Amino acid sequence: MQGVEIDSLSLCVAEIASRYSRPLSPSALAQLPKKPDGRLPWHQAETALELAGVNFDRLNKKRLPSQDSAFPALVELQDEQFVLALEANGQELLVWNPELADANWIPRADIEGRYAGRLYSVFSNPDLQREGEAPWHAKARGHW
Repeated sequence: MQGVEIDSLSLCVAEIASRYSRPLSPSALAQLPKKPDGRLPWHQAETALELAGVNFDRLNKKRLPSQDSAFPALVELQDEQFVLALEANGQELLVWNPELADANWIPRADIEGRYAGRLYSVFSNPDLQREGEAPWHAKARGHW
């Protein structure tokens, strides 16, 4: 729809949660204060990630990190737009764009040119990832 801005932060947080934590609907973030246009403001990014149960490190850098280890990451672009940089491979990034709801490899320079200086490096929660793997472990823990 033209003229309607999507809430890229909420959509990115929901996508991060589905990949690295528990699935989360963007409506689960409805309790957070919104801007007049209905979008989640950038300063709610950390709270949204915490609500999603995602582990992260905030990086305030003038330039996009050159280390591939900083990714996956929630990346703020100019005009408070967000994307997910899922992987880095040299001069390319695998970017999930909420407007497309798809991930594509794009040149790192494309993101660097629009980078707003805030990045949230995301890492998975191993406890949540292992939760359904071995149910007998929970029984053994309670035994002693």
